[in-house]
Amino acid sequence: MKKCNARSGCPRIPRQINRDFGLTLDKDTFPPVLVVHYKPDPSDLCLLKIMKRVLYAYGERQEITVMSDTIYKSSKLVFQHNLKNLSAILKQASRDARERNIDPAVLLHARLAPDMHPLVRQIQMATDQAKGCCSRLADVEIPVFPDEESTVAELEDRLKRTLSYLRGLKASQFVGSGDRKILMKLPVGTLSFNGLDYLNGFALPNFYFHYTTAYNILRHNGVGLGKMDFLGAVPGMETTGKIAKMMAAKSKKKTRKKT
Repeated sequence: MKKCNARSGCPRIPRQINRDFGLTLDKDTFPPVLVVHYKPDPSDLCLLKIMKRVLYAYGERQEITVMSDTIYKSSKLVFQHNLKNLSAILKQASRDARERNIDPAVLLHARLAPDMHPLVRQIQMATDQAKGCCSRLADVEIPVFPDEESTVAELEDRLKRTLSYLRGLKASQFVGSGDRKILMKLPVGTLSFNGLDYLNGFALPNFYFHYTTAYNILRHNGVGLGKMDFLGAVPGMETTGKIAKMMAAKSKKKTRKKT
């Protein structure tokens, strides 16, 4: 067999793999795998040996791709969904304050306990966790937002800027993020994780802590919120039975308020 050009690929190998294993290696997948794992030498002039190398490498590549896709969906898409919910909750709190003739600043500076941050800081920290986590996983610089918000409108703008930033991150930027080393330097020391442990054990719990605390501050201060406001319209969820009617009623109620 002739030696193949690792950068363009040998068409015979993917055809043989397809016939023998039913696995399709397309033009975008095969050459990158081959160029890394195929080192031509006399002992490699055997189709079976090359096929075994390529299949093993392709399996590794697919595993990395699946993991990266999972991390992308479990980080960026989760943050986007919940920040939209938080924005809707903040708007509802603003309407509630007007209806009850309450200065919105009272809600923004409310706390659950004397030693906890007020609502305005909880929202700032929720956005910080979202953009910080996705930036580290995508290996890009974290945008800095000054913590200067003092009104509902300014907090809504911060949420919009965070969502706009997240929309600009692509799935391809998260490839290999599960094994990416995450290093966080704090005034009291340094935290080090791989990307997967950072997401599951640190970033998501911290985000939900601040999001939940913001919700609880408003609920504690009489804003008419419920669990469905916190959850929002869960992506991919299908409903049947009574809960479908409950959620439809909730959706219609929100629509009427907008008109």
